[in-house]
Amino acid sequence: MLSFNYAFAKRHSTDVDELRIYISGNCGINWHLIFAKSGSSLSTIVQTAPYIPEIDEWKNISINFHESVNWKHMQVKFEMVSYGGNYLYIDDVKIQE
Repeated sequence: MLSFNYAFAKRHSTDVDELRIYISGNCGINWHLIFAKSGSSLSTIVQTAPYIPEIDEWKNISINFHESVNWKHMQVKFEMVSYGGNYLYIDDVKIQE
């Protein structure tokens, strides 16, 4: 399982920034998309000024890996695709068996 906290503010209500998370079991030769969230479902608030999150603006995400993912060594990649949004904050990343 992968879990983490994040906070993100859209600059405008029409922004479609996207957070993608990938995993690789072969040193990054191949990546598998396991999570994608964008637009309003990603944003914790809308704020036009540079964003610094308050304590109540953080969300927690937990992703269960598919049963077939049984790699001894795994890499995780976070990718933020920005289309004019604000800062994305990620904290407290945990990977558990």
